[in-house]
Amino acid sequence: MVLRYEHPVPDMSLAGNRFELSGPAVWQLIRGDWFDAAVTYRDWVRREAKWYPRLTAEGRPDTPLWMRELSAWALGGGTPPSCVGAMKDFGKFLESPIGFHWVQLAPDPVRQ
Repeated sequence: MVLRYEHPVPDMSLAGNRFELSGPAVWQLIRGDWFDAAVTYRDWVRREAKWYPRLTAEGRPDTPLWMRELSAWALGGGTPPSCVGAMKDFGKFLESPIGFHWVQLAPDPVRQ
């Protein structure tokens, strides 16, 4: 098995070009699958990433209370008329407020 990684350097054909990564690069052999790799990365981020928020027992302090108290989140897409009614029906079915992460995809130029 061969593992290869490339990090193209801007203007690498120019003499005297100096390049440094914007941060540390860390490699680790992981025995497992994508889930094991994701858990390892999550743990590293929680320990090392300066941008990762410090969490309290209640979660992120900058997350509004109404968002933390939602019992369900749904992910969907499409036009507003096609998904808003379905999400309202979903909330009624659960008898609870829900959050909806709406993704509107760009039109596929091949199918037009």
